[in-house]
Amino acid sequence: MYLSKLKRQSICKLGSVEQWCCQLKCRYLIKKHPICSFYSVAPSSICRETLSVKMAKKWPRYPIPVFLLEQLAVHREFRGRGLGKISLIKTLEYLWEVNLL
Repeated sequence: MYLSKLKRQSICKLGSVEQWCCQLKCRYLIKKHPICSFYSVAPSSICRETLSVKMAKKWPRYPIPVFLLEQLAVHREFRGRGLGKISLIKTLEYLWEVNLL
């Protein structure tokens, strides 16, 4: 029992998706569902020709680098608890960190 509790506490200190799952349902995290939610992003670019004339005047002539949110999913067991919102916020925080590099 003590080792199980210690394991849950160490998982909660990771600061990732596991932390949110652990706060919601620790027993599912350890035994049943190792992934509660996930996201994936991909680099891309916007060409000036695809924008309207009014917008194109404000943007540079070279392709504008952007990131696309390709996937954002929450396990069925954890839907309706705000995990998708938290995952989206974490995604934006991650992209902001990448942008500052």
